[in-house]
Amino acid sequence: MNPEYNTDQETQRLFDNRLWDIKTASLMLSVPEGTLRDWVYKRRIPFKKLGNLIRFDPREVRSWIDERSNDVDRGD
Repeated sequence: MNPEYNTDQETQRLFDNRLWDIKTASLMLSVPEGTLRDWVYKRRIPFKKLGNLIRFDPREVRSWIDERSNDVDRGD
């Protein structure tokens, strides 16, 4: 089996999972929780507010990452 295929499958499985809390999103994005909270406060990352809870839809986060990756690729 192609190792890249397995990695893509695993990544897709993680991104198809339920909503992430701050801790999970922080781990998945490899950024400190404080940075993630700052991005939420500044509305720089897509999130859901459920009462007092902040949650992240993995599909929206993936799309957000892809948009920013394209900006870097174009040199914007």
